[in-house]
This record gives sequence, structure tokens and C-alpha cells, in this order.
Amino acid sequence: MLLKPIISVLLPGMVSGLALSRRAVICDVAVTAANGDTCESLAAGWGISVDELARLNPGISCPGLDTTKEYCVMGTVVADPSTTISTQSSTKPPSSTITKTSTSSSTSFSTATKPSSSTSATPSSTPSPIQDGMVGTCNRFHFVEIGQDCSKIAALYSISVPQFIQWNPAAKADCTGLWAETHACVGVIGGNPTPTTTQPGNGVATPTPPHPGMISNCNKFAYVNPGDTCDGIGFWNGVGGQWVKQWNGIEEECRSIQAKTYVCVGVISGNGIPTPTPPHPGMVRDCNKFAYVNPGDTCDGIGFWNGVGGQWVKQWNGIEEECRSIQAYTYVCVGVV
Repeated sequence: MLLKPIISVLLPGMVSGLALSRRAVICDVAVTAANGDTCESLAAGWGISVDELARLNPGISCPGLDTTKEYCVMGTVVADPSTTISTQSSTKPPSSTITKTSTSSSTSFSTATKPSSSTSATPSSTPSPIQDGMVGTCNRFHFVEIGQDCSKIAALYSISVPQFIQWNPAAKADCTGLWAETHACVGVIGGNPTPTTTQPGNGVATPTPPHPGMISNCNKFAYVNPGDTCDGIGFWNGVGGQWVKQWNGIEEECRSIQAKTYVCVGVISGNGIPTPTPPHPGMVRDCNKFAYVNPGDTCDGIGFWNGVGGQWVKQWNGIEEECRSIQAYTYVCVGVV
């Protein structure tokens, strides 16, 4: 995936009696189609409709896509564009921007100095330093800690990764341009789209698109980038890869994991109490008290230190009578509602 410079691409006006005004596409993010991609799958992966994809890519031929071409997935279609559109390119040195001058007969390029990075529609409330190229309409900010990535930040604010990239274009579609110890935009003037919810009564907002087969009691999510694995996603989110598979309907080899979706990396019990991860396999859903299992711990010992009998530790966590199947490095239930 490559972020494209935000440039104006003229579209020919349609003629029906009178010529309509020319239009322009200001493309923020463009991606290369992968093998098997269709207009429908590409649009769904970026949270837009096929019609919107077609408007952003005049002349696109659906349903199949050309894997040698790039397609605009974030941008704006405007009528009768102004003669000059200037923007910072994420693929150019930070000391310059690209200016494209469009007329009915010619197109020219020139370089200009970089705009001030502190420019904002609300300068009095904009912290410093900020991500290069941040949109000027930002009204909510997040300080990027070392080790954070785009999907983690987006999940914190219930926004999609494509939204985050659109507001912070220098981060790039693969998030390799995200700078730590700066402020990134996580909200803009006018508000954000309301994310869907997993299930009435769950009370947890689920980012879109969710991974097919995701369980309904999820309360923590991670974005799947192309090439991500179940074990890798689990590692960065403090859970085992087996839980990523189990909570998202993914088979043992993890081949069916779908990129550009959100997977579940944390669950909530049936009573609305967050369950620490990783939970012990077979744990009941109405648990409200948990204990961590260290190597060598026994059901009776865990029960003793938590004021319950060892038989309850077994019963509430799907452990057989001899307690041999208890799994270390997981959380077991030691209390129920």
C-alpha cells in the first residue's frame, strides 16, 4: 500500500445537451490491488461502497481489478476544481510539497516550502509536536507512545484505521510513517461515524469491518494488516495465538484470517465484567473474580488463597477432577455473580 500525494485528477465532463462541470478527484490514499481482489472486496475492506470506489476511480472496470494498478480508496470528488492544489507528499522529503497546476490545456508541477506543521483549524487547542501532514480540522489528539501502532490507537478511540490514516496521512497505509512522541489526530470537527455494536446489551462498540466469525462478547480489537499472523497479533496484544483463532472463527493454521478487518483480542463476561486475558479454556461466562495461574499451581491451592473450594475452581473453569488439565499463564474464575 502506498499513500499517494493529494493531487487533482481531472475527469472529463459528460455531455448531454450541455457540458457538465469538470470534476476532480483529490486522492488521499491509493492501494495496489491484490490477487483475487474485486471492486466489492476492496471497497468493503476500506469501509466504502462500490459506487464510492467508482467515483474515486473513473474508468474502473468491475468486478475484477488489475493487480498492476493502484486504486484510490480515500479521497474527495469535487466539481470545478481550483487551478492549483498544494499538499505535502508522504513520499517526498519533508522539506518540500507537490503543487499541481491544472488548466484545460496543460498541467505543470513545481516545488514549494513545507507548510507549518502546527497549522490547525483550532490552533489554540492543538498540542505540539504533531504528526506531519495532519488534517487542519482535527479537534481530538492522542500522544503516540513508543511501541503503539495505528490499529492500537484507532481501537482506543473507536475509529477505523483508514480514518486514522486519512487524518494522519504521513503515517502511511502500512503505519510505517507513524512517529512516536508526537500527537496524532483521532477526531475531526463534525464528529466521527458511530461504529456498529456487536450485540444489543453488550455495550461495546465494534469497529468495522469485523472479522467473520467474531464472538459476540468481545471488548478489545486489533486491526489485521496484510501479512499479520494469529500468533503475531496475539503477541502484540498480550494473548496467545490460539485465542485469536478461537475468538474469531479462524482455523488452526490461521490461513483463513482476513486482512483489513478487525479481530477480537479480548472478551467480556456475560455479566458485563471485563475478563482478563488469556482466560482459561472452559471458563463460565458469569464470572466476576479471577486469579492468575502460575506454573505448579493446583486447583486446591488457588481455591484456598481465594476463599473457595478447589472443586469450584474445577467446575467454573472446565477442569477435570484430578486438575491435571489446568493451564498455567491463564486466568481462572474464582467467583461468580
